[in-house]
Amino acid sequence: MSSTIQGLQVNDYGIPLEIQFELGGKPIDFSADPPLDIKFYLDQPDGTGALTRTGVLSTDGQDGKVKYVIAPGDLTKFGAWRFQARVVTGTLRKYSRKFPLDVASDLA
Repeated sequence: MSSTIQGLQVNDYGIPLEIQFELGGKPIDFSADPPLDIKFYLDQPDGTGALTRTGVLSTDGQDGKVKYVIAPGDLTKFGAWRFQARVVTGTLRKYSRKFPLDVASDLA
């Protein structure tokens, strides 16, 4: 299971968080069993709980990739965030592992 993340600052948005779901080292093909629900959980650094956001397939689903594009107002706190995704299809419910998401403060 892999993820692509870039360095982030407080109040950044428009940045995609992408996770590739795999089983046995191979991507899960979601094209034959399309997801009914894709959720991303963004765990805040101050312990106040996780934000829940709706994700989408990154492509046609054959590569197992899902994404959520960070929206305005999501990253309002600096520190060590974590994020995780969940995919539910007609025959599968799968959580990703948790990924670190470091958000730096701004000078201004």
